[in-house]
Amino acid sequence: MSTSTGSDTQYFLWFSDIHYDPYYSTKDAYRAGYNTKAVCNSTSIPSMGSIGCDSPKALVDSALAYASEIAASPSFIVLSGDSIRHGIDMLYASNNHEGSENRVGSAVEMAAHSEYHTDAMKKAGEIINNLMAIIADA
Repeated sequence: MSTSTGSDTQYFLWFSDIHYDPYYSTKDAYRAGYNTKAVCNSTSIPSMGSIGCDSPKALVDSALAYASEIAASPSFIVLSGDSIRHGIDMLYASNNHEGSENRVGSAVEMAAHSEYHTDAMKKAGEIINNLMAIIADA
């Protein structure tokens, strides 16, 4: 019979639904449609985030700093989706009905192949790369 010591314990970190918004506190910040009182595009809002807004860099940095305190050397890290802000495609849409979040069924596929959506996905890739750099630096 073998016994396990605390040094044999392994663990991992799991990050989900970060919704990192590098545009927080700028004119392009995302505001949830259900929260009409949310102000996400002002420089005078809390740096750590505000209800109805997606996560600013300061909040992501803080969460990662705390994670590194409580789990300094995880065996691995899982980043499981919803990593970037809502409405990224709306940064490139020419009207409020063009974004894929406002579509259902076959209209989603049509929006996905539009020129503005291609630009939005390139921007999404830049944001996720930036987020991965933030995680790597934490």
